[in-house]
Amino acid sequence: MGKSLSLLLVQGAMLTATSVFGQTATEQSFIREHSLQQRTQRFGATLQSSETIKKSATTFVKRTHKSVNSIARKTPQPVYEPGWSVDFNTADQWDQFITIDANGDKNADESKKNGIWSLLLNDGNGMAMYYYNAKNTADDWLISPGINLKGGKTYYVNFKLRCVQATYPERIEVKYGNAATVEAMTGEILAPTELNNTTFQSYTQVLKPTTDGVYHIGFHAISDAFRIALYVDDVSVVAAPEADSPSKVTNVTIIPDASAALKATVSFNAPSTAYDGSALTSLNGIRVLLNGTQVKDIKNLQPGEQHTFIVDNISQEGLNAFTFLPYNEKGDGESYVVSAYIGLDVPSAPTNVMLSDDPNNIILSWDAATPAHNGAFFPNKITYRIHTVSYNNWGQPQLADEMDVVTDGKTQYALGFGADEGNPRQLELAVTAENEKGRSEKGNISNTLLLGKPDRTPYHESFVNGKEEKVLLPFAEGQGVTFQMAGAGRTVDESSDDDGGSLYLQTLMKDSVGVNTFKISLAGTQHPVLAFKLKNSTSTGTFYVYATVPGKGIVYLNKEQLVVGENKWITRKYDLSQFIGERYIQLGFALADKSNDNSTKVMFIDNIHVGDLADKDLAIAVSANKEAMRSETTNVRVKVSNVGDKQVDSYKLVLTVDGKKISEQQVNEPLASLEVNNFELPYKVESLEAKDMLEIVVTVVADGDTNTKNNSAKTNISVSSPDLSPVQNLSGTKVGNDVKLAWEKPSPLMARTDDFESYAAWSISGIGNWTLVDGDEATTAGDFLYDSNGAEIPYTHEGAPFAFIVFNPQDYSGRNLSAGGLHQFDAHSGIQSLASVHGTQMNIYTFDQEPAANNDWIISPALPGDAQNISFYANNVVATNQMTGQKVDLKQTVQILYSTLDTDTTHFQVLKAIEIAGGKWQKVEAELPEGTKHFAIRNITSPETAYILLIDDITYHVGGGSAEKYNIYRDGTLLASTTDCNYIDTNAPEGNHTYQVTAVYEGGIESAPITISVVVTGIKHLSATEVRYDVYTLDGICVKYQSESLEGLKAGVYIINGKKTMIK
Repeated sequence: MGKSLSLLLVQGAMLTATSVFGQTATEQSFIREHSLQQRTQRFGATLQSSETIKKSATTFVKRTHKSVNSIARKTPQPVYEPGWSVDFNTADQWDQFITIDANGDKNADESKKNGIWSLLLNDGNGMAMYYYNAKNTADDWLISPGINLKGGKTYYVNFKLRCVQATYPERIEVKYGNAATVEAMTGEILAPTELNNTTFQSYTQVLKPTTDGVYHIGFHAISDAFRIALYVDDVSVVAAPEADSPSKVTNVTIIPDASAALKATVSFNAPSTAYDGSALTSLNGIRVLLNGTQVKDIKNLQPGEQHTFIVDNISQEGLNAFTFLPYNEKGDGESYVVSAYIGLDVPSAPTNVMLSDDPNNIILSWDAATPAHNGAFFPNKITYRIHTVSYNNWGQPQLADEMDVVTDGKTQYALGFGADEGNPRQLELAVTAENEKGRSEKGNISNTLLLGKPDRTPYHESFVNGKEEKVLLPFAEGQGVTFQMAGAGRTVDESSDDDGGSLYLQTLMKDSVGVNTFKISLAGTQHPVLAFKLKNSTSTGTFYVYATVPGKGIVYLNKEQLVVGENKWITRKYDLSQFIGERYIQLGFALADKSNDNSTKVMFIDNIHVGDLADKDLAIAVSANKEAMRSETTNVRVKVSNVGDKQVDSYKLVLTVDGKKISEQQVNEPLASLEVNNFELPYKVESLEAKDMLEIVVTVVADGDTNTKNNSAKTNISVSSPDLSPVQNLSGTKVGNDVKLAWEKPSPLMARTDDFESYAAWSISGIGNWTLVDGDEATTAGDFLYDSNGAEIPYTHEGAPFAFIVFNPQDYSGRNLSAGGLHQFDAHSGIQSLASVHGTQMNIYTFDQEPAANNDWIISPALPGDAQNISFYANNVVATNQMTGQKVDLKQTVQILYSTLDTDTTHFQVLKAIEIAGGKWQKVEAELPEGTKHFAIRNITSPETAYILLIDDITYHVGGGSAEKYNIYRDGTLLASTTDCNYIDTNAPEGNHTYQVTAVYEGGIESAPITISVVVTGIKHLSATEVRYDVYTLDGICVKYQSESLEGLKAGVYIINGKKTMIK
């Protein structure tokens, strides 16, 4: 997938692992883990499905690697007789074996099974597994218990082998020896063999020892590095029968005692034929082995005779292997092995677990548990435990918190709330069964139930800037999905309405991908439609548009076999009137391509609308550069969208700034339904503009537009000035009919603090006049936030190389971390700061992604060259070690540097280096020497603690030089220029006048104006500080109007009289 495509993330949602093309869910997770092994360590906090955030500190695990030659020795095992067999369906059978890690490369993390043999046991079905090491060729042994064998006698060694994926074949050899050691494995059973079969292949190999003795079978994994998994199953050793020895017994039944006592009734028919198929003429007896140990030698049986007996005092509860070995004077005949569970059986996981989609009270129900192995069982004594479900990083489901318990075999549970309440979320529950013997090996997961109040119409999703506003639920399966080369997501490369984003559906080979909306209510609509834009670039596959109706299933609105990829945006509309009476519907889009063509196929969807369409309805959106200089012309960007059903032939655009009409533009170009048109309206900021913030409003007016709610939109522009010091302490005094103005010279240097509030969140370039240099060029990492399923929630630009990013914790992929209680990333002031994050680089020898040292620079704008003091605030994160619970201070190392030349990093000299520690904002200061043209802040943190460095409120001084003169303005008109620091406006007309004074520097460049108001009446004296206050929040809410004071304002950032001001 291209860098500009990102898979769709859904809060609280994760696709349940399902079998795809013959692979088990476990194997799919192995493949995903194998293909995504280059993951960085997890540090981040976890986001709960209810959109709250855990308040515990972020987590940190310091991993170490240990190399050790290890032998997993079990307690001494008995020696077995021929007829011994294992199917690995119980841990007891696994415990008969010894594992040897001959090359000492097992994972130091005991929860990981890389580089060793282990038991893979799932719901009573087991097998031995060697799991790959990414760097080392396998050298690992799985050695059987001892088996008594006769010299010169022929024995058959039976086993099954397979790999996970043919493209990653495994290698194995099988040997034998007279001790359970590597050195003793000298005899060959199976020469080194490459396995590319993904289903079990059976092997029957001959073993003929030369002397009597106890022998062990050794399975030696010798796969290349970075394979996946090698499986061994159904191992047995039996004597090779002679032609006229007995064939196997028939009609075997083993009935465990119904009271759960450790005994069983065994019945069989003695063989009636010899091993070669001829009539059996001699039968000396039948030996019965229990778990490889003889418990019965039954004699005096006639060929074909039925025999029944009871086995008492069985030593182990659980699965027991019964081997029947008939014999006569020719030797042992053909053996027969069968397993039976003896004693009280554990329950299997309840099946058919269902959540009812009930708007009043959701019911969880399930089918009663059954014995896991057909042993003794008492259904009315089963306790059921109800769990929530989480998913790990590989998408594997896990039992989470226990929610409640149901006793006495009851099979349903009322949740006590309805499905149409609260915020959008998904619910999955799992049920396990338990009796006095134990708990089921797994819990089966319910259907996924959508919870939350349905969305209302009009419903609109346009993927602005590649982000979705609504909850969308992706689904995907197939070979491309397994390798993360197919799926549903959003992109910034395509857009039908020029808003920087759309949805994509992408397949590779044998994939089905799609997305569903959340619940949508059509209540109150008259003629609802689904309308959207579609761009198709593929000529293979099937495209589906459908509605899912509760209780009724899927209703297809369109099922289209793709034949031509037109690669242009077209409009699609579908009538939804048939669903008006439904409680809700979910709308869905899917692309299925089951061909063997392994090329990328992609289609794009945008501008989704659900609801009634007015005949004529224009909507408007407005944006502009966040900042404009005084006397500069900036363009106001306007997007007009026709969200109605009919074409609009003409309309006009009206631009107002702070309530003053600036321009009006007539547009006579027709605009079709669901089409957009973009405009740029010029606006010149006045040189004497006194406000630091302007409100821009654009209104669209069209005849017949019946919806005026979406006809106006607004944005704000921050007004800036050159870095030139203004005059100080301007005052005005009325003397007769004259007004005498006086001021002080500008300060040689002017302090400037950049709080990074005016820049677009998550920008990595274009951050004012700062120069950013990414010296390490590493792949940036995250691990800052995880959803409730354990999946990382990435931030914008994660993975792209960058130096610093505008970090906004209140808009982290649409989530407000601060409001959720996660404050580690809060800014020092306002809501934004700069962040340098940890990164990874690929080791060219191992192909692992390894942590990289930071080398990230932020270089200041040009300075006047005066010696000056600079300061900034810096912060790091303190985390918690997951293993020990101890706090870990992820300290960051910062250099402050200066240059007397330019922004070339080779021209900088180090002033000082400091350590940022403690997880709290700390002030950092430095003295720049005379002649400094630029200073730099550089993150040089080592890989061991690299995580995140936050920088905020950088203060430095600009200006310098001397003013050549001063310009004096009255009501926006230039009155005069003077080199003095005073001026008399003679015979000023009566009324309220605005006087402004600017300092004029070399080249005629003016500073920002200083403004006072003078009423030419009886007022004797006014100063520039005697004002009333208009106070607005950053989102435009007026909190004070013409107030005489600022008392009562809470701490925060406000727009006061048009200027951004921080109240502490």
